[in-house]
Amino acid sequence: MNVRIACIRRAGRLAPALVLTVGLALAAGCSGGDPPQNNNNVNNTSDRCPAGYLLVPKGTFTMGVDAEDLAGLDITWSPEMGPAHRVTLTADFCMSKTEVTVAEYRQCRSTGACTGEGPWPVEQDDRCNFSETDHSRDSHPVNCLTYEQAREHCQAQGGDLPTEAQWIRAAQGDDRRHFAWGGSEPDCSHANYDANGSGGTEPNGLGCAETQTPPFTWATGSAPAGASPYGLVDMTGNVAEYVHGCGAWFQACDGELGCVDPQPTGCDGDPYRLSLGGSASTYRLNLFSFLRGADTYDRSPDVGMRCVQAPKNR
Repeated sequence: MNVRIACIRRAGRLAPALVLTVGLALAAGCSGGDPPQNNNNVNNTSDRCPAGYLLVPKGTFTMGVDAEDLAGLDITWSPEMGPAHRVTLTADFCMSKTEVTVAEYRQCRSTGACTGEGPWPVEQDDRCNFSETDHSRDSHPVNCLTYEQAREHCQAQGGDLPTEAQWIRAAQGDDRRHFAWGGSEPDCSHANYDANGSGGTEPNGLGCAETQTPPFTWATGSAPAGASPYGLVDMTGNVAEYVHGCGAWFQACDGELGCVDPQPTGCDGDPYRLSLGGSASTYRLNLFSFLRGADTYDRSPDVGMRCVQAPKNR
């Protein structure tokens, strides 16, 4: 059986519709060689970052894939996946190790730094994790919030949402790995995905929670085997994560450094926002790091955030 990924364009915006029929050999890497099978994570204890953040180094890497990069994966290439192009980030950055939790967001509200009505609470939608009074999901990622609320929280911490380039850099490092943890086939030690088993039977996934009852998310950091090259956890699954700006077609840039410090794309009133990494409802084979995130309306239970900050100078 084959895996086919079909992407559609909705109102001029990226809207990947992932159509998956399963039976996949994950042997070939996007770089043409065998992908790493293990995390091989950097021992990331830099004192240049605040507590709860890890350092992601500057550098030149490849974003996106071309059709020939998918050899052996039996996946149909689409324009939203590429073209593969070089990107250079000229500055190190710090990224929160985990997704922002309910407790962290509530603290921001208690100080007055996060304003407005806040996320939809669990009392309004039981798929949402936030509550002013119920602390049972404090360690779960905050979800059901708007893009503006997510940016406000990150800015209150002294940073912002990551750009798409920063997020991809943090997730895949230098080796164009299939998944944040490497090239080995995903299982529930790597990520919380397909939570209620809606993806069907093996090998597409029986579901990590196999439940029809919320919460579908896990406490952040519950799948340490899925850490990225820099030790960031939950880059795949649990909740997808807002990135700064809106999605646009990849633009390949000339020169050895390629696109240097690409800036977020303006939204121009578009109600959709780009999110990356997949969620608890993501099917098993929707977890490739080169798949661009689906657009989402605000307040989705499938979307949360993590933040970036500039590191201290040495």
